[in-house]
Amino acid sequence: MDRARSLWGFWCIQSQCLQNMLVLLSACNASAAIPTSQQKRPLHVPVAMAESSEALRRLGLPLHSMCPIQLRASAPAPGSRGGVKAPGPTDPEIRDARPGPGPGPGAGPGSLDAESMEHVKARMQEAVAELGLTAALLPVDPHPPYYEQSLEWRRDRLGASSVEELCKSVVMENTKLEGDADGRVRSVLVVVQYVAKLHKEKLIKVVQAMEAERGLPALGKKQYNMRLLEGAACQAITGCGHNAVTPLKQDLPIVLSDAITNLPSGQFWLGGGHVDLKLRLQVEEAIRVMKMTVADVTA
Repeated sequence: MDRARSLWGFWCIQSQCLQNMLVLLSACNASAAIPTSQQKRPLHVPVAMAESSEALRRLGLPLHSMCPIQLRASAPAPGSRGGVKAPGPTDPEIRDARPGPGPGPGAGPGSLDAESMEHVKARMQEAVAELGLTAALLPVDPHPPYYEQSLEWRRDRLGASSVEELCKSVVMENTKLEGDADGRVRSVLVVVQYVAKLHKEKLIKVVQAMEAERGLPALGKKQYNMRLLEGAACQAITGCGHNAVTPLKQDLPIVLSDAITNLPSGQFWLGGGHVDLKLRLQVEEAIRVMKMTVADVTA
């Protein structure tokens, strides 16, 4: 009796496996027989199951309930007829997703390099002539980038006598002043050497002395916080972009580091109004003509 039950169970399992195989084979054959252009709807297994059920009855095999299985017709290759069209340049999804041309160099009112180097050089030459300075304006090739090179490389590029002649103009602002400054020094342009470091405490004393010369009462040390101005804030005051600030034609008090007055050559280099333009000035002449305040402002 037990042996008969085992044989019957084995026969049922074999029947189920055979039924599943026939259903899948019938479904695949039915899908392959349908042309690609006519495969508009998914092919359902129950449609082909009727044919396989009849075949099972002919074999005398029992039928078992199955969960309906849905087979999707295979998608044709992109771009082929009857399938999904390959997206082209005229498709809105592709056309709109393409990035448009970005703003060119100097485009927009906020650009720090809106003027060409030649235009800036012409303006600086006019300023030099107007002030009567013995100065030189030297364009530098942007390749390799000047400010990515060592001080020794820059010295040789400019023909300077030493790296101590290489200077920069920075704008410092007293952030403690609010509203109307009442004649006090809100911003000051400081010329220092690249080999030196600006000392803010010393600069505060210089600013206090400037205000005292204007007849203003002295303020406490806590009323001063000298912060470096950069980017658009610096350009708004000087008209110059990053690495291009020049002391020429500035409506700001100018402080010159006293270490620059000790240069044996008597001259120094700094920005000329454009990142690719350098200015050489004579120390004594610049102090006299541009009314610079010479002071110890470095560490």
